[in-house]
Amino acid sequence: MKFTNRIFALTTLVFSLILLISGCASMTTTVGFDREENEYYSDVAVEAGIATKTDAELVANDGQTKAVEVVESRETYLSSNGYWQAAIGYLQIGNEDDARWALQQSLALNSKSKVANELLYQLDVDAVNELGGEYYVYKVQHGDSLSKLSKLYLDDALKFYLLAKYNNISDPSRLVVGQVIHIPGVKKISETEKHVDNVVSAEDSSIESFDSELLKDAREMLSAGENISTIELVENSGFDLSVNSEVVSILVKAYYLEANKLNANHDFIESKLLLARAIELEPDNTDVNMMLIDMNEIDHATVLYNKSLKALASNNLVKAYELINQVLDTQPGYKQALIKRPAIKKSLSEYYYKQALMAQRKQQLSEAIEFWDKVLALDEGNDDAKLYRAKVISLKIKLDRFVSN
Repeated sequence: MKFTNRIFALTTLVFSLILLISGCASMTTTVGFDREENEYYSDVAVEAGIATKTDAELVANDGQTKAVEVVESRETYLSSNGYWQAAIGYLQIGNEDDARWALQQSLALNSKSKVANELLYQLDVDAVNELGGEYYVYKVQHGDSLSKLSKLYLDDALKFYLLAKYNNISDPSRLVVGQVIHIPGVKKISETEKHVDNVVSAEDSSIESFDSELLKDAREMLSAGENISTIELVENSGFDLSVNSEVVSILVKAYYLEANKLNANHDFIESKLLLARAIELEPDNTDVNMMLIDMNEIDHATVLYNKSLKALASNNLVKAYELINQVLDTQPGYKQALIKRPAIKKSLSEYYYKQALMAQRKQQLSEAIEFWDKVLALDEGNDDAKLYRAKVISLKIKLDRFVSN
């Protein structure tokens, strides 16, 4: 009787374990459709490269920072939404092959996944046929991303890749400030904009006087050295820059003067942004172009300076001194290099001094003379080096005479 009860209890336990394992397996591999789509529409991370840099800055930072981390190998997931989220990551960097693979895996687990189906559709469809040939232009602002623009203008952040295809953008993560893209359809006009249009049409007679006042205020602010206020006044006024070349000239001058101030404070990134806006308005402006050339030289000098520090850290004094001299050849007023150069020069002179003594003791007279020459090239007033050099030369002359006889 006891044996029978034990068999019954064991059978019950095994049956319960089978049910528990079956339940866990179904929970792992089955993705609830409502939960997946609700998660997407409530807060899906579809940030395809937020624009924070101009194109030139992005190129300059290549290899140092990446807007989106590249997935080096295909990951595997237990759920459908894990795969379509991975697909979004692939599409953010324009990797269609891995994205297609991930979406196929997602649909294998949940064929009804709206997200996976929508993304796969975007890969195969012609963007122009899908969104239409009519468009208006939009200039990318700081903080924009294709997903934000898709949400704003196409009512769906998920269409970021379709918008990228529409604009022939192969890598959505490289969206840059100032880039001009096409937004399909007719530009949306808000109620506020409609109201402004009505007011303007009703008050055409006041526009000319407004422009005149704006021009007067801008002139006065610029003359007073209020560059930032001048820029804000013109940029925020809604003034059509295409109708008045003098306002454009004032704005460009304000950009230039403020950039010059920023350069003096070594704030080169903000300075470049201002100069980029200036050159867009006046591409042939000599002053602006010359400043940009100077800034490119500063960038080059900075690269050389960092290499000099790296050589110094590796105790390569010859290379460090050579590089820091190149910095000052490129930018004579480069402050950090002016401060650092004397210390490197002194260390190199001491190094050559030791090498000269060592060569002299080994009776390597020619080498010793070369090292003493290098010491004196760096430190002309070094009397000890002059004395040692004279002794070595005298000894070498005597030895040469002895050998010849």
